[in-house]
Amino acid sequence: MSKFKKGDLVTVVRKTKVPWSHCLDHTLGHKGTVLETNVSGSRCVRVQLDTGEKWYYNEVSLKLRAQEPPTPARGQRDGNGEGKPQLTLIPRAALDCEAKALSYGANKYSRNNWRKGMPYLESLDSVLRHITAFVEGEDDDPESGVSHLGHAKAGLSFIIQYEAEADLKAKFDDRDQI
Repeated sequence: MSKFKKGDLVTVVRKTKVPWSHCLDHTLGHKGTVLETNVSGSRCVRVQLDTGEKWYYNEVSLKLRAQEPPTPARGQRDGNGEGKPQLTLIPRAALDCEAKALSYGANKYSRNNWRKGMPYLESLDSVLRHITAFVEGEDDDPESGVSHLGHAKAGLSFIIQYEAEADLKAKFDDRDQI
């Protein structure tokens, strides 16, 4: 009985020699899909490589690899074939909570003031103060009346955005100063 089954995804991990083939050094490292197992009653497996070639391998020459993630549902792919994030998975209450904190900040400072940037440690200190207050039983920030979790989420969002923009990351990532 073969340890592989038809459709398994495999990687060629060592040279192979089967009676009706030759030594296949050139296929080392290639990935492929199992087409047939127990060929001619032996522990030989027929594989179609990612190159389109079909070869026979001893089972010991192959390593099972993780299954590919499922193809995203229709409408979740971009022009490069990469899956798009499913923004509808973000809970509505979390969006509202963060938006309330951002609205408070826009009124207090100016709209999108955070885009000017701030040191990571300043944002992280604020996030941790809000989380600590929440952990200690205080749901809402006394100054803003907005959930501490909304403020924390907003602060983390700033850092996530800075991380996505190389120039802002280079300018404001001061974690090495801890």
